[in-house]
Order: sequence, then structure tokens, then C-alpha cells
Amino acid sequence: MLAVLVALAGCAGAGTNGGSTATTAETTGAPDTTTAEMTETSDTANTTDSTAESDTTSTATPTATPTATPDESWTEPQQPNSPREDKVEDGRLKSVEYVNVENASNGEGVTGFDLRVRANTSMPDVDPAEHGDVQGEPYFLVYVNDTLTYRSDYVQFEDDGEWTLDIPRDAWDQFDEGPLKVKVQLVDRDSEFDDVYGVWTDYDTVLVHEEG
Repeated sequence: MLAVLVALAGCAGAGTNGGSTATTAETTGAPDTTTAEMTETSDTANTTDSTAESDTTSTATPTATPTATPDESWTEPQQPNSPREDKVEDGRLKSVEYVNVENASNGEGVTGFDLRVRANTSMPDVDPAEHGDVQGEPYFLVYVNDTLTYRSDYVQFEDDGEWTLDIPRDAWDQFDEGPLKVKVQLVDRDSEFDDVYGVWTDYDTVLVHEEG
């Protein structure tokens, strides 16, 4: 009888240990899953950070430097309202200079250029009330060999402003090689006829055509 009790006690002890081992195994397995999930989450976070950096880099836009537009195709500008009235005033067109000049390879002229203008474009109350708005609408015209070659947008009122008139390079194809008469006008748009407030003329530039 004593031997049987000892045997039963041994079996009960063995079952308790087995259950603890199984529980321990399950508990030990749980951290592995958590560790895997944390690793996966960390990888995802790294991927997200990397993607964010990549997106930020790809969307960065460098600051553009204003330049002339030599590849722009030329079309005939809109003619001013005519007949134009002469209202030329001293000090309106302060200066005109050639910029972005493309010199010919033979050194005997130019193949194209733009013009930088300093002017007084302030024109308050210059138009008759019966024409509607009395405020002026100043803009610039460029004539080459008496052909209208460029018309600017309307410009702001400035007592001493500066503007660059970008002349498309295709514009020069219509002119023969040789000396050019270049004329700039400061004009105010009117509902009936436009008014000329400033004129600058130059005869010292020679045009040369080159292949390519």
C-alpha cells in the first residue's frame, strides 16, 4: 500500500512540471513575436523616413535665374492704336542699353540682342475722362528698320524703373544683314489712339546672320 502511494505521488509531480514547461514555452514564444513585430515596425519606420527624405529631395526646386528667351518663336506684335499722338517729354526714357548681345563669330556685328530700358512710366490722370479710365497704361515698343518687332506687356508706374525687353531670336531672321535702325518708344494705351511719351533711336548696330 505504501509503495502504491509513493508511485502516485511521483506521477502527480511529473504532470505539474510538464505543464509549467509548456506554459514557459508559450510565454517565451510571445516575446519572440513581439520582437519580430518591433523589428518589422522599425523597418517600416526606416522605410518611411527614407521615402520622406527621397520625396523631399525630389521635390526641391532650384531658384531660376531670369534670362532672355532665345528659343521663343517670334510672332508679329499687336499694332498700337493709331493715329498716335506725340506727347514726348524729356526724362521719360532715361537710358537704353544693349544686353544679352550675341556677337557674330567674325567680329563684324551681332546676331541678336535684348534691350534694357530705364524710364519714368508714372502716368496718373493722363487720359481724358471721356475715354474711360484716366490712369495711363504704359508699355514699350521696339522698331527695327521701322518694322514693329517687339511689344511689351503693360508695366507698372515707376518714376525710375528698369525693364529688360527680351526680343525672340527668330525676330532677326526677317531682316537683311547690315546696319540696323533700332527705335524704342514708351507709349500709353488709349481707347482711341495711343500716346507716345518717349523715343530713343540708335543706328550703330550691324546685324550678321550665321548658320546653325
